[in-house]
Amino acid sequence: MIWGEMSDDEFHLPEAKPLTLVSYECELVTRAYVEPVAVADVLPDMPLFLEENGCIQMPLETTYMTAFNLLPLRWRDVLQPPDGK
Repeated sequence: MIWGEMSDDEFHLPEAKPLTLVSYECELVTRAYVEPVAVADVLPDMPLFLEENGCIQMPLETTYMTAFNLLPLRWRDVLQPPDGK
């Protein structure tokens, strides 16, 4: 819906990367920072806009891995894919 407000062009994900991470900057012009990803990809850092003309880079992979490693082993085993990747 937001993409349709920003552009007349249709957005198509690459077939090999069917998931999307998006960060929006909303000022006079709305900008989208789009990162297509696939399951098992290393997550990229993404901008988080907290104020006008300013953002911080969110370390998504580092944050995810830190949270995952703090889970009890029982739940890590449930969430870990069978191939261990």
